[in-house]
Amino acid sequence: MISIERRKRLKANYLRKSKSLRRDNNKLLLRILKWIWRGWPVLIWALIIISHQISSHLPCIESLPCLSNQQVDKALSFFLNLIGGLLVLYSINSNLGLFRQGGIATLFLKWLKSFPMIKGEPITISPNSITCSTSISSPRIEAYKKPETIEELYKYTKGQISFVMDDIKEQRKYTNQQIDSLSKKVSSQNTKLVKELGGINQQLKSVVIGGFKIQLFGVLLVIYGSYLSFSA
Repeated sequence: MISIERRKRLKANYLRKSKSLRRDNNKLLLRILKWIWRGWPVLIWALIIISHQISSHLPCIESLPCLSNQQVDKALSFFLNLIGGLLVLYSINSNLGLFRQGGIATLFLKWLKSFPMIKGEPITISPNSITCSTSISSPRIEAYKKPETIEELYKYTKGQISFVMDDIKEQRKYTNQQIDSLSKKVSSQNTKLVKELGGINQQLKSVVIGGFKIQLFGVLLVIYGSYLSFSA
């Protein structure tokens, strides 16, 4: 006979495994749904075609006005071509906005302003816009008396050696400060460059993945719309 405590442990293990299996199945189902939705342009396009083909074989409802299949095909062809063209135009406009900070309307206005008969605004350069910066170490000047005796010559030589050593220390300190400052600037520029490259990479992904799907969906709508227009 199985004891009550062992039976409880077996039941707890079964419930824990069931929850874990249910959680894994939910994650798998979510991944499958995401994978299917990645092809949404083709799925929605196929759904439109299937809905149109089914509706073309349904009988008319007496309470509603009945249109012939040719009239429905012509109307649907017009709307599919219109929506498909607008989607492609919207995708192109979005891509231009990402890289040129302006869409088709901005380019059109620039084209109008570039008309040869329209004079552009003169370009002025003010002195305040020109800057020049230099950095040099502070000069050191030391006055001395011309030595006349051996003792004065010794003190003078010793002072000159001390002066040169101090000047070398100052120059080394100044050089280290300049190196530290340059290192910080290089590090800051490197961080800024990495951020800019990350932004460009994100923009390229948005254009290649997102923009391509919208353009593909628009082209598919235009293709089916053109087919309906030809067969009507």
